[in-house]
Amino acid sequence: MWTKLNVSRERPRLGLVGVGRWGRNIVRTVSENGRAELAGVASRNPHTADIVPEGCQVFADWHELITNVDLDGVIVATPPAHHPRFILSAIDAKLPVLVEKPLALSVAEARNIRDHASKNAGSVLVDHTQLFHPAWFELKRRLPQLGPAQIIRSAGGNRGPFRTDTTVLWDWGPHDISMCIDLTGGIPEIVSIRRVSSERMPEGHGELLRLDLGFATTRAEIEIGNLMVTKTRRFEVEFADTIAIIDDTVEHKFQCGGRKIPIDRAPPLTVAIEAFVESITANSFNSHSLDLAVEVVDTLERCDAVLTE
Repeated sequence: MWTKLNVSRERPRLGLVGVGRWGRNIVRTVSENGRAELAGVASRNPHTADIVPEGCQVFADWHELITNVDLDGVIVATPPAHHPRFILSAIDAKLPVLVEKPLALSVAEARNIRDHASKNAGSVLVDHTQLFHPAWFELKRRLPQLGPAQIIRSAGGNRGPFRTDTTVLWDWGPHDISMCIDLTGGIPEIVSIRRVSSERMPEGHGELLRLDLGFATTRAEIEIGNLMVTKTRRFEVEFADTIAIIDDTVEHKFQCGGRKIPIDRAPPLTVAIEAFVESITANSFNSHSLDLAVEVVDTLERCDAVLTE
């Protein structure tokens, strides 16, 4: 499905809903982009006005933002429980959306967003951050020569953050699961998950989780959590004749067949926002990102069901 939008401005005017930890990164990245303007934000933080660019309007209420500011697109960076109502409202306002992962906290809500977007010519791009990493683009570019993946070994996490608004599975899981689904081109036929460790922290809950996903021809072994000793972001793919590795914590982010491969140094968030701006400017979006996001939420929900048995 392709959607054509009636946007004529060469420098789109963007709105942002939510200026928390990640939202502040978005403010900075959009301000540095040069091809888009951050025209307004919705935030109840009284200090938000101090960090937005000059001329950017600040509103306490999302509806005031879309009612009072002439926008070409909106970025949603709120806790995921609030994603559906903001995305649906943006679609009704004929605004393209860039939303942080996960798309929603249930597959029913995710499918409802997709159905609403399809029926109303809405456009939703989901920022599964690692899918916008330059190393990911290089791995995908090489896939025709590498052949089908046999085994995926993935690990992602850190010491914290400890959240109360979402679980470790739904906070960290979308990264690795989205990469596995995008790489294999399908959803897992088998899901297995277990807690490796669990700890109650003053700020929220800490966990380390082990996921085993069985795709049609690929097995994925995933470790995620917020009780890791140091930041970890590693994705290793074993093919028939070689191994490719993406490691975001080292100098050379991508290796293939034991060789260090040069890649672009642009941060994934920069690439994601550039893709969103380019889609608005070109007046075209496709549904792949939203379809994949629904599959990610479906897989998370299946894992959650096993974890809570």
